[in-house]
Amino acid sequence: MNLDPHNVQSGWVSLDLGELGTIERRDISSTDDLLGGGQYQVEGRAQLHIELSPYTLPVHVFPAS
Repeated sequence: MNLDPHNVQSGWVSLDLGELGTIERRDISSTDDLLGGGQYQVEGRAQLHIELSPYTLPVHVFPAS
């Protein structure tokens, strides 16, 4: 979550897609951002670079299992 009202914040986030209860397709997992609508497809533990903007998308919401 970006609590800075004036600046974009970015960084790397580690997601364990198995713990999030994602959909398994062969060896690729996918999870959806419930707020922003983006879909992320990765293998196993995901290293995602995210950008949070106070003007467009200040938070990502991923489903819990």
